[in-house]
Parts: sequence; structure tokens; C-alpha cells
Amino acid sequence: MATYYLKKLLGGAANGLDVPANWKDGTHVFTFPGEAEVEYSQRPYYSGDDIYYVWVEVSVEHKAFIAMMWWYREMLRTDVIQEQKNMLQESMTSAQAYTNIIMVVGYAALFTLWTQTKGTLTAASTLSAGILIAVSALFFVGWEVFGMVVRSKINIALAKAVSDPFEYERRMMNFRDDQQAFARRFYPIWAVVVSIAVVFAIAGFIVLLSGMLHGTWIEFLKVSMKLASPH
Repeated sequence: MATYYLKKLLGGAANGLDVPANWKDGTHVFTFPGEAEVEYSQRPYYSGDDIYYVWVEVSVEHKAFIAMMWWYREMLRTDVIQEQKNMLQESMTSAQAYTNIIMVVGYAALFTLWTQTKGTLTAASTLSAGILIAVSALFFVGWEVFGMVVRSKINIALAKAVSDPFEYERRMMNFRDDQQAFARRFYPIWAVVVSIAVVFAIAGFIVLLSGMLHGTWIEFLKVSMKLASPH
């Protein structure tokens, strides 16, 4: 049997609010601004082989409590929520992996193009393109190094989670929640880093392309003038 502790208050003026961190066992009083004091105590709720401890207003009758918990269970089924979380996490992981492949191939092409065309570019074009590509690569590589450190910490946390068989399930739940929270928290940062890397990479490519076109035009003029000049 797995034991869970729900972190939301049930019933009363504070219904749906987070349980205060200093509450442990017994009965506690919650003072809601503009409302009378409300007493809450933990009650067990059994669902299959699992037991949930819920902070419930003491005046709520047991039948009403069971009915509310049944409603929450039906409306917010754990398996559906978990499936949605898994889909989100898999989607983010796939998007990041695909982005990494595209970026690596793109950088290889950019650096190859930059090294092969330095002889035909002006000094300003060469330096500008090199700086833009370097800044883009710095953001991308920096993020990947940060991700490598985080993944290492995740693996260490996972190893700790499975080290104690008696605390395995609770630790795995905490581990899963922490990773999902991390993915949601750092996704906007990942989007910003990728956007900066892509913008600078595109800018570097534009500089390279314009430099190549300018060099080609100069060579064309040289050849044209040479052909037009009298022998």
C-alpha cells in the first residue's frame, strides 16, 4: 500500500489553498483574511491499494468527505494527468533532441563555409561572421554543458531514490515531480537560448553569403575589365 499526503486544504474558506509547511499531525487552525478561524485535521482516504491523507475542515461530515474525494478522483484521474505530463515531457525531449541535431549540422556547415571562404572575404566580413557564429555556438554549447550537469545530478538523484527499498516509492514520486517541475521551469530559458543561437547563426550566414556575393561581384568586374582592356 502506498501512502500519499495531499498538499491542498479541503473544505472551509481556505479550500484549495496549500497546506502550511509547519503543519504535521493533529488539528490546526487556519485564519483566512476576512473569515472566521477554521480547524483542519488529517483524514485517511482509501483508493484501491493506496491511502491518501487529506487536510479536511473538522466540521465536514465523513460522508460528505468521501463524496468529495470520489468526485475529485473521477474528475482528476491520476492516470490521465500523468499521461498528459508524460506526453509533455516526451514532446519537449524530442523537440530538444531534434533541435540539437539541426544545430550541430548547421554549425558544421557554417564553420566549414567560413574557413573555406576566408580568402575571398574582406577582413570585416570575416571577423563579423566569425564573431556571430562564435556567439551562437557559445550560447548553444553553454546550454548543453548546463544540461549535461543537470542530467548528471538527475542520475545521482535517481540512484539515491532507488537505494532504499523501503522509501523507494515515495522517493520516486518526489523525483518524478521534481523533474517535471524542472522541465516546466527551464523550458522558457531553453527557448530563449535556442532563439539567440539561431538568430546569431543566421546573421553569421547572411554575412558570409553577402561577403561571398560581394567577392564574386568584384572578381566578375576584374575579369570584365581585363577582357575589355586592349591587349
